[in-house]
Amino acid sequence: MKISVSEINECVQLGLGWLTSMTRQIGKDKYAIYERFMINLLQIKKLFRPDCCAEFGLLLSEINEDSQDLATIREGIKRWLLESIHNNRYFFGFDEEKKVWVNQSWINDNSKVLIYFINEEEYAVAEKIARFLLDAQDVSGGFKACLVEDREWFPVFVTTTNWATYSLLRLYSATKNNVYLEAALKGLDWLINKQKQNGRITTTYELYRGEPMRENWRPPSSETAEVILPLVEASRLGFNEYRKNLEAALSWLMTLQHESGGIMNCDDESINASEECNKYLADLVYTNSYALLSAIEALKVTMRKDLETFVEKLATFLMKIQVREDVFWKGGWRGSYDLMEKKWAGRSLLGGNFEEEGGMYSVYTGWSAAVILLGLTKLAKIIQKNI
Repeated sequence: MKISVSEINECVQLGLGWLTSMTRQIGKDKYAIYERFMINLLQIKKLFRPDCCAEFGLLLSEINEDSQDLATIREGIKRWLLESIHNNRYFFGFDEEKKVWVNQSWINDNSKVLIYFINEEEYAVAEKIARFLLDAQDVSGGFKACLVEDREWFPVFVTTTNWATYSLLRLYSATKNNVYLEAALKGLDWLINKQKQNGRITTTYELYRGEPMRENWRPPSSETAEVILPLVEASRLGFNEYRKNLEAALSWLMTLQHESGGIMNCDDESINASEECNKYLADLVYTNSYALLSAIEALKVTMRKDLETFVEKLATFLMKIQVREDVFWKGGWRGSYDLMEKKWAGRSLLGGNFEEEGGMYSVYTGWSAAVILLGLTKLAKIIQKNI
């Protein structure tokens, strides 16, 4: 690869500066990270989200730098997460201003925390969360999206099935408990039944077209970028019957790579698969971050040369557009970028989404910066190993 480890390290250090600026000490020895900065309001969204903390924690673990400050934050995040579980699940986030937990338990968010605890070898907590995921599995094999106020479930979503399936496969790999494998394979079968001939995964929006709050703002590229993770894990575990699905998903995602290296929201075939249908926007919250991470993991099992080129171009693009100007969010990535105009652009006020989850005015800690930096850190290790 032409990309250098020193270039990656410089980008990672800049990104860490942004992430640590969004981190707060809680009490004597706990730390948590805010969800995002909202540029149009010039405000921090003062919501401590467990999934964002988990993704930052995974990054700090992967970096493993000899920095006492980062080590203190890493341990503090772990303490906060350990103390923030509600029975067997995590709520959406803690509203610092209102001093209350937002009582919504999203399956994808909980799955990310589960993965964090596997990485930390905290299996007792991981298995608690797994019990919540198992309760969320529908008879179809898909995973219901969210439990609201302890009583009402959202229906099955593609993204929540992606993450629950992946986390349960990871947990099976660590524990060899067949209960997790059985549930994960049911989830995987549900997902591949949603895969189109061209390799794309049907979007949640397509499943519930016309209904509000059904991931209307998530670009069509996103859920296919995510599904690669459980398909890779299944391949690692020797379930070769899913290999063709992995190859097809990768091939479709690679067709969306713009000459700049960024991943477009969609193509002509999928332009109506979401309300976020500007082909030439690159989404930095839902797609490009997870596409980098997924493709790097896929490299380890497929050894495809064209995938190596894809990863290098995407990584180069992400490093190039990292915010470098002297603003509060320096080191982060805004939520969407126009690949033709070569500037930050795009809004995400779609399908009842008044919070604007994504778009040019959102600078996320988890989902975006922490995930991109995790992918880049993994890529640096691959390059270092091959030198």
